[in-house]
Amino acid sequence: MRVRRTLSGLFLAVLLTAVFPVCGFAGVSVQLLLDKSEATVQDTITLRLRVSGAGSLASKPRIQGLQNFTVAAGGTSSHIEIINFSRNEYIEYLYYIQARSKGTFQIGPAEVSDGAKAYRSNAVTLTIRDVPKPQDQGQAEGPLFLKAALSKASVYVDEPVIYTVRLYRLLKVSNLSLEIPDVSGLAFKKIGEPIEYQSVVGGQPYDVLELRYEVVPAHRGRYRIPPATMVMAVYGSDGRRSGFPFGDPFFSMPRPRPRSVTSNPLELSVSPLPAEGRPANFSSLVGSYTMSSQLDKDTVAAGDTASLSVTIEGRGNVNRIPDLSLPDIAGIKTYADQPDLKTEADEQGYKGTKTMKWAFVPQKEGTYVIPSLSLTYFDTRAKYYRTIRTPAHALKVLPGASAQAGQTSAGIQPQPAPQGKLKREVVEVGRDILPGHTGLGDLHAGLQAMPAPAVFWALMLLPPLLCLGIYSGRKLVNPSGAYEEHIRAKGALKRFLKQCPSRDAAAETLLDACREYFNSRFRVTLGTLTPEEAAAILENHGVDGSSRDRCKSMLTELTGRIYTGQGDRPFDRYDELVSVIREIDRQGR
Repeated sequence: MRVRRTLSGLFLAVLLTAVFPVCGFAGVSVQLLLDKSEATVQDTITLRLRVSGAGSLASKPRIQGLQNFTVAAGGTSSHIEIINFSRNEYIEYLYYIQARSKGTFQIGPAEVSDGAKAYRSNAVTLTIRDVPKPQDQGQAEGPLFLKAALSKASVYVDEPVIYTVRLYRLLKVSNLSLEIPDVSGLAFKKIGEPIEYQSVVGGQPYDVLELRYEVVPAHRGRYRIPPATMVMAVYGSDGRRSGFPFGDPFFSMPRPRPRSVTSNPLELSVSPLPAEGRPANFSSLVGSYTMSSQLDKDTVAAGDTASLSVTIEGRGNVNRIPDLSLPDIAGIKTYADQPDLKTEADEQGYKGTKTMKWAFVPQKEGTYVIPSLSLTYFDTRAKYYRTIRTPAHALKVLPGASAQAGQTSAGIQPQPAPQGKLKREVVEVGRDILPGHTGLGDLHAGLQAMPAPAVFWALMLLPPLLCLGIYSGRKLVNPSGAYEEHIRAKGALKRFLKQCPSRDAAAETLLDACREYFNSRFRVTLGTLTPEEAAAILENHGVDGSSRDRCKSMLTELTGRIYTGQGDRPFDRYDELVSVIREIDRQGR
């Protein structure tokens, strides 16, 4: 067993080594990135220009829209990414910009050239506002304080809102950990990585660490969001002097001190979606969306294939984008592909793109109409229900090759076979050098030369018996995959307890151990384990409702802790989790 796995690992390593050198580079692309979309006239904004897939540039990049900014170059850096055996090498140009006046500005596109061809980037939008007055921003709470804000104070049900937490500091800090509020009915989801910049509060420049979360309310009502808490280690003077030597700060080493700061509480008002004008087929989709469609070819032969692609993209509760259905078209066989939903985070939150495809196989010639598809959503900006549609497409079908062949053969008249000459009688014209045998008597001596019956049957049966013995021996040494899965399922509980031996196990470790337990015990292949998937698996394997509900509850809490940045902390329901896993292992079939 171990030898076979080792050989499999070596084979995989050799395969990866063989495949890697032939992996190509991604195509040339140019992208502009801002560290934030809003700032004040006193803030410094970081602008990045990323050039991917180009070996070298013939000249420096040119960026449009920087006339109203003071620009300082921050240098360049080279990066190499390897994702799914695809290697991407890119150069990043760094700029620090500061606005001269308030307003909304479009920066870009940027243009670069490799000497043979010019490439253009996207454009980004930056809003610059005045520096808030001290009374509008509140008093600074010393050298270290935390502020929370919502992008909107009033939203609709299922409408995402951005929850931002900012740490303002004049001191050096490390080991930061944020505890965001836990509010029933509000789902928090982290957006991207933390960003750092400088800002001014009450005339004092601060270093700012900003974290953003998308918050989606599930029900109507007024929600009170408690303060967020950030725990950290702080380096800096606390007003006490060291006694050696002579209290000289040159000889005193800064020692980190634990510190926690809390933010201000917030309130969020959530309104229900209006009943007036709500279509019957409304799927709870809110936000702002666009829809487009494309037919890859408008003329095909009967029996050939054409495909239709429909793309929906926008912002809002993008996970609610429905799967569209295409009605049957007489004379065409329709095959639907699996829809593909992709989400991406930026400074405004999450945006989603869903692609649906259908393949058409027309059966006979003619002109067919691919009907229009529609989607209804609630526009949170216009505050009414909006329906968007794709255009109808015409597909022209020509006669197929088989039909044309049938028409051609039908026009040919069969011709009678030509009459040949009469066959002649076979006449012997010669004999072979070796004698020819024309009777059974000639074979008598050969039959006497054959081995005895016992030897004959032994020679006949030996090969199949030998093959059967080899097969049986391999079965004993190398058991079947089903038997291996059975043995692995029996040891799933033991491996779970070994992976999580004490109450100090982190929440992230416990969730990974639960996923591996489910994969082994119930013979599934889950990359991630959601509470709903776990409950469905347990129900299919005969686990009672009480154990299912307890398991789902704890998996929900573990998942929530990981999404809120608490995945490295112990789980206070460890004993209950171990108990319910034991019950599941005993009941599951």
